[in-house]
Amino acid sequence: MKKIALLQSFVDEIPNLFCRLEIHGYYVHTSFLLEENIIDEIKRNQYDAFLLDLSGTPIEELRKNHYLSEISGHIPVILIAPYVDYPLLESLGNVHISGCLIPPFSDEQLCSTIELACHNHNILKTNAYDMKNTLFEKERSYAMLLSNLPGMAYRCDNDQEWTMRFVSEGCYKLTGYDSEALLHNRDISYNRLITPENQAHIWKKYQEMLARKETFQDEYTITTAIGEVKWVWEQGKGVYADNGELIAIEGFIADITEKKKVQETLRESESRYRSLFENNHSAMLVIDPEIGSIIDANPAAVSLYGWTREELRSKTIKEINALSPFEVKEEMDRAVKGQRIRFFFKHSLADGSVRDVEVFSSPILMDRKMLLYSIINDITELNRMEQELLLNRFCIDHSVVGIFRIEEPDGRIVSVNDHACQSLGYSREELCSMTVLDIDPTFTPETWIEHRKNVRKLKSGTIETILCKKDGTEFPVEITINDMEHEGKVFYLSFAKDITKRKVAEQALKESEEFFRITLYSIADGVITTDINGNLRQMNHVAEKLTGWNEAEARGKKVEEIFNIFNEDTRQQVEIPVRRVLREGRVMGQANHKLLISKDNREIPIADSGSPIVNEKGEIIGVVLVFRDQSEERKAQRSLRESEARFRQLVENAPEAIFVQANGCFAYVNPAALRLFGVDSASQLIGKPVMERFHPDFRDIVRERIHLINDMHEEVPNIEKIYLRLDGTPFNVEISRVPIIYDGLNGSLVFFRDVTERKRVERALIRAKMVSDEANRSKTEFLANTSHELKTPLNSIIGFSELMLAGELGKISKQQKKYIGTILESGCMLLNIVNKILDISSIDYGRMDLSYTKFNLCDAIQDTCAMMQAAANRKSIKHVVDIDPQINGINADAIKFKEIVYNLVDNSIKFTPYGGIVIITATQNESHVKISVTDNGIGIAKENIERIFDPFYQVDSSTTRRYGGTGLGLALIKQFIKMHGGNIWVESEPGKGSTFTFTIPLDYGEQPIRMLQVSEDQDLDFCS
Repeated sequence: MKKIALLQSFVDEIPNLFCRLEIHGYYVHTSFLLEENIIDEIKRNQYDAFLLDLSGTPIEELRKNHYLSEISGHIPVILIAPYVDYPLLESLGNVHISGCLIPPFSDEQLCSTIELACHNHNILKTNAYDMKNTLFEKERSYAMLLSNLPGMAYRCDNDQEWTMRFVSEGCYKLTGYDSEALLHNRDISYNRLITPENQAHIWKKYQEMLARKETFQDEYTITTAIGEVKWVWEQGKGVYADNGELIAIEGFIADITEKKKVQETLRESESRYRSLFENNHSAMLVIDPEIGSIIDANPAAVSLYGWTREELRSKTIKEINALSPFEVKEEMDRAVKGQRIRFFFKHSLADGSVRDVEVFSSPILMDRKMLLYSIINDITELNRMEQELLLNRFCIDHSVVGIFRIEEPDGRIVSVNDHACQSLGYSREELCSMTVLDIDPTFTPETWIEHRKNVRKLKSGTIETILCKKDGTEFPVEITINDMEHEGKVFYLSFAKDITKRKVAEQALKESEEFFRITLYSIADGVITTDINGNLRQMNHVAEKLTGWNEAEARGKKVEEIFNIFNEDTRQQVEIPVRRVLREGRVMGQANHKLLISKDNREIPIADSGSPIVNEKGEIIGVVLVFRDQSEERKAQRSLRESEARFRQLVENAPEAIFVQANGCFAYVNPAALRLFGVDSASQLIGKPVMERFHPDFRDIVRERIHLINDMHEEVPNIEKIYLRLDGTPFNVEISRVPIIYDGLNGSLVFFRDVTERKRVERALIRAKMVSDEANRSKTEFLANTSHELKTPLNSIIGFSELMLAGELGKISKQQKKYIGTILESGCMLLNIVNKILDISSIDYGRMDLSYTKFNLCDAIQDTCAMMQAAANRKSIKHVVDIDPQINGINADAIKFKEIVYNLVDNSIKFTPYGGIVIITATQNESHVKISVTDNGIGIAKENIERIFDPFYQVDSSTTRRYGGTGLGLALIKQFIKMHGGNIWVESEPGKGSTFTFTIPLDYGEQPIRMLQVSEDQDLDFCS
């Protein structure tokens, strides 16, 4: 077995050469061409032949390798090269070549060349001293070299036909002609083989080079004997006589067609690589593994890291990778050696953030240098989701409820969490081999099927049931079950919560409540308990008697509805203790001077108090309200007050109350004033601030008037204000003041009289007004009831008319159809009038609500105008809509809004003559939208403008009026607009047209309705 040393460039350019040699029985050792210890290795292994593969090796590298000549002195050297030219031969001038192979070559050529080279080398070694044999052998070697060259060596004349004087045997393989055919242009000249487009160029270029006595070379195409076009590479130089005269040209021509194809393939491959690199959605980096510098980066990498491509190229991977430089180098070495291709790192970005990345890295040869090609995927979000998934799994396994996944139809358990196993005493494997019926004794196959149907229908539900443990014990659970579907498969997800403790607590609570109820009903005072929201929970019999409510009907209602109390003196409704306890969290002591208004309108004087109900955590969970009837106590108090009043009447004679204020304090008070203030003696007021006797709402005004009198010495006009008695009750007074000096102090003499009676008369007048309003409401209600009665026969008339017109009741004649159509049209018109009367009545009677929704104002106007287009077309009226594009949506009643616009546009078309124009515009400010409808119709006289919004009002009310209508449309839309919190007005000039404009808020929302309530002995009050 012969030993072959295969010396190659960095990459094997000849596929499977190593394997081909081994198949034919050669022992092969591969070395790199640039290894310096190659001579020692060849001597040590005693190789039989040396294959010198020069594929892809630059000539400059060959010239550096001085040891090649030394190698050829020890073993035969067989040259493998894609072509042989003069520079190559020149670089191998001192190397003895024993054979030559030009790819592609067969295995037979390979083996025969090796054997012949070994044989010849042995002969040369045997006859080393025989110069003649050596010379002969060398000539034979060159002859063999020429015969094996993949091209043609030549000598020719310098004429335009390139007349050949010598050609090598490679001529036939290159051109398809044998040597004799080309010599002396016997059959064809070499110039005729050159493709016509290259002939002139070659001649001109070579002549210029020869004139300068330089070596020429070029690549061009020739046409072979069989018509095949080949690419050839030619290099040559002139042969000159001693006198410098050109006598011949010598050179070499090689077939480079395959090389050209490879180059084209390489260009296409590089283009595909570049396209893949540039357009890949994944970040890609090309890295020099020696120093870690980034050679290139694609746009996706620029997007990921946030640096520009130039900035990335100026960095090393060590600046980006969070590992230490030593660890980064180790990982790159693993990638270069193919030990690992997938890595997980943390990379820094330009904004300073750090991202988790997955890197696929492998070696790649680029420009004869080994680099790393890395694909980087940002997996930060994926890692976060995986962590969340792990956390969710942890939470599920450590949940305080048992979780079961159950499959249809038999209720088989397919997965459970740890808590389910622990609570039932089964292993996970045991539970997953069971069904729901195995652990829930309350289910039978029939009830399970019914339960499944309910869950599928409702999608989820909660039940209380019993689960059985492995040891046979049972415990109550609350199960929430959800119907779910995944990948077309239905399953149930059940959450089972052990409610044993809750059941025990519920029983204890039930017993505690029973004890509390017995105690509650034994108390002599009225007792009410509420929850945290102030809703009544319990009340005893005394409370039922005082309030007029029984516990069953009162339970769950707001306590204010049951316990309705007023201040006994002011008749003002007061806050119940329950609300103060809930708000302040403390006991509210006993309070008097309150009246309880029972369900049957009895007024009961009471004293009440409230205390919070707290749980074991100290949290307020309700309130206890205790109150008692003070009727007997109040009778005694009233008797005392009447006695005191009779005494004051006998002692005090002054008809008018008078006091003196100095420096803002009482300096003197007469008996009448004492009576009005409700004090027993002047000492109770003397020295006290006057401001304390005024109602808080008027103190700022009174303080200013005291300043004007005391400091500015100005008189002030009489005023009416509310004084406060000593007990805090208010009363109406009329006050007049005169500036005086009292005891050397600036002050005023104040006269005041009680005007309560006058106020009562004023209230009587207001009540009379309300009676009038009630009469008007009765009228409105009558209209509403009458309109409802009218709608019933109208609906019958319209319904039967439609049936008759549709032929449902038999055939009718054209004349009948015309009359029935008139009946239907009149019925619809009358129904429209009735509906408008109903709307007006509903608004007047307070029974109409607005349904607020968000809608597109532009679409609403366009839809309404589209409905009116047919009416406009019948009168050839031009319809123009101009809406501010910035208006989007408003919050209003969409139906009422469209009815407003419809009525205004309908009126404009009705009162605009043939060929007129109607313009609808819409604009918006910060809070409102303004819509205007303008026409060039008949217009409205100034004296009629104020009344056109009144119900049933007609500008032309005569029986011969030209335009129809009920006079309800404008009245109705005005009410709609006011309900929205808006306003409407009209600008018009007879004969020129009218502009109706209304505004409504963009987002008015639901607004409370405020009603005025007045009682005979109560001041005016506004109540929501």
